[in-house]
Amino acid sequence: MDPYQILGISPNATDDEIKKAYRRLVKQYHPDKNSSEEASGRVQLINAAYEILTDPLKRAHYHQPAYADVIEEGDPIEAYKREFKRKRWEKEQAAKARTLSRQKITYKVLRTLTFPILLFALLILVDGFLPFVPHEEIPIAGWQERERGGKYSKGALVSYLQTPGFYIPVPHQFHLNYPYDDDLRPPVTIYTSAIFDVPRHVYSTFGGYHWRAEIPNTIHSHIFPMKWMLLLSSLLVVARKRFSHLDYVSCFLPALLLAGVIVIMM
Repeated sequence: MDPYQILGISPNATDDEIKKAYRRLVKQYHPDKNSSEEASGRVQLINAAYEILTDPLKRAHYHQPAYADVIEEGDPIEAYKREFKRKRWEKEQAAKARTLSRQKITYKVLRTLTFPILLFALLILVDGFLPFVPHEEIPIAGWQERERGGKYSKGALVSYLQTPGFYIPVPHQFHLNYPYDDDLRPPVTIYTSAIFDVPRHVYSTFGGYHWRAEIPNTIHSHIFPMKWMLLLSSLLVVARKRFSHLDYVSCFLPALLLAGVIVIMM
């Protein structure tokens, strides 16, 4: 029995070509579409051929020189071609096996590292729901500067406030109205998260107004989804136990997001 002839493919057929040929023939000879007696036996042959060609060890048997001589007896050129193709196929399979082995090791290491990343993501999430911690500070200085924009454009203008313990962005009106030159400068209260001490809000009273503003671009900003992305990507990697190419690609995501979170929190 030649499985390649049964499926109507060449000995160099790829895995996708084998699957396509198998599906096409199974549909063609399926009892629902073909009620002949020959169809039942044909389906058995198709299944047997598919089982052989999807098993690397069984398929390698049909690439041996002895088998080639039976198929191409009396033709040394064809036998040489078959032997060359067999060796090339074996090299490709060996390279695929080495790549797959490296990917599995990398996946196992990164998945193991994802467990502490998941705990860290949960800790950040808890930190966002705990009561704020107030810090009363006297501003030292304030200024405005432009963020880095594109090659042909200027970045947005941002106002900053510096105190002995913090360096934070604040609303423009807060900066423009604060009396930096007064001898008795009014204090500002900066509320931070309980665990990581991330600035959340700034509050002060001066100029007859009560100023309260959320500090933007932190890990706890309402418009900042990275902590949720870190949590969900970590859960996805930890929950998946079976290895696949998609799992291998996605296992890098928690580590990349963790690096971004650390940069933002610094």
